[in-house]
Amino acid sequence: MSTATAKKQSSNSMLLGDHASAVLHNVTTPMIGIRARNLKLRMNRKTLLQVKALDCPPSQATCLVGANGSGKSLLLETLCGLYDYSGTVEYMDERGSQPPPAITGAMKVGALLQRFRLWSHATVAEILELVDKVTGSRIPRDAILQRIASQQYRRLSTGERQYLLFAISISPEMSCCFLDEPMLGLDASLHEKAIERIRIDPRTRVVCLHNFSDVLAIADRCYLMVEGVAMELQVQQVDSGAPAVFVVEGKKTELRRHLNLSSPRSVELLNQQILPTISEVGSDFADTPPKLKLQIRCDEYERILSD
Repeated sequence: MSTATAKKQSSNSMLLGDHASAVLHNVTTPMIGIRARNLKLRMNRKTLLQVKALDCPPSQATCLVGANGSGKSLLLETLCGLYDYSGTVEYMDERGSQPPPAITGAMKVGALLQRFRLWSHATVAEILELVDKVTGSRIPRDAILQRIASQQYRRLSTGERQYLLFAISISPEMSCCFLDEPMLGLDASLHEKAIERIRIDPRTRVVCLHNFSDVLAIADRCYLMVEGVAMELQVQQVDSGAPAVFVVEGKKTELRRHLNLSSPRSVELLNQQILPTISEVGSDFADTPPKLKLQIRCDEYERILSD
């Protein structure tokens, strides 16, 4: 680790408290990534997921973004092993090779899923002690967890419950962390703390998010989910203060289908947002060149999805 990196991590740890410090300096588990190919999930004769390729490299944050019902949570739960699927989901090391069974068999995975429910009458302290015993580690008790330690889970606010689940899912012993809307229900202060906490974490993180501003803050890699299909995007901010955009390339028919672009408003948006490298754009999306590179404002696209 370089001196500059060490100073940066020390500064971040002071900002975020003992929890971040424990993870940044005490992570000893192997860094394992995830690779999925031709993943398909069917239920009741209906295809719910159809993902040709998904790569979540070791030590990176891979974000799944999309509207409600797009398949983000379902894909995350499938990667966690909660459903039977066809295709392959493999672990990979930093060289892109499959690690030996001795490593994957001992690997611990943290997961914050929407379906999680804890024991209603147990106190926060009791829940943390039980998790410590199961995982063989100790979850750092920061000021927030200490404040609510004596409260029963059923008495916690929505934000406090979410923060407790978040703290459990990113405990230091985990090699991979699967986080489904981790900022859901958090107030503005905790929201920013969680974003920064995810951003600086050195482990493999797969995170479902609902808006592109959070993606811009933490993602090393991003996939847009639309009707169970995952398409890789580049989310970027060209100038400070400018609206975030995402860039995507592909055949026009594929983009139209995968981006769920069919309304007149979508056509108008595309005609405005196509990169300058594409010339002679027609008045209708169907008249554009066969292969496109699009740059679309994230806020505009979010508006389309919510219409």
